[in-house]
Parts: sequence; C-alpha cells; structure tokens
Amino acid sequence: MREEKPFYWGLLGGVVLSLYGVIAALQSFPSFGRVYAAYGGVFIILSVLWGWGIDKKLPIL
Repeated sequence: MREEKPFYWGLLGGVVLSLYGVIAALQSFPSFGRVYAAYGGVFIILSVLWGWGIDKKLPIL
C-alpha cells in the first residue's frame, strides 16, 4: 500500500507466506529441523550484512 500497489498483491503475499509455513510444518523427514534452523541462521546473517553493506545501517546488538 505504501508503493500504491493493488490490494491483491498484499493478499497474494499473505497466502504465499501462509503456504510457506504450512509446507514447513508438514515435513516429516528427521533432519528437516536442522536444515530449517540452518536456513534461518543464514537468513538472519545475510539480512544483517545486507543492511550493513547495502542500506548503510549499522546493526544494533
């Protein structure tokens, strides 16, 4: 809405985000939790580095 995009973009994004959570919850192989945790850690680290390098925002620890 801030970028004056149509309402259905937000609705579609919410549906996709919900499916992402449901698909992760339905995984049954034993090592999925470790893979998901590692993915989360990589996501957090890359987010901090992106903010620091690209957006020029220092991380507050």
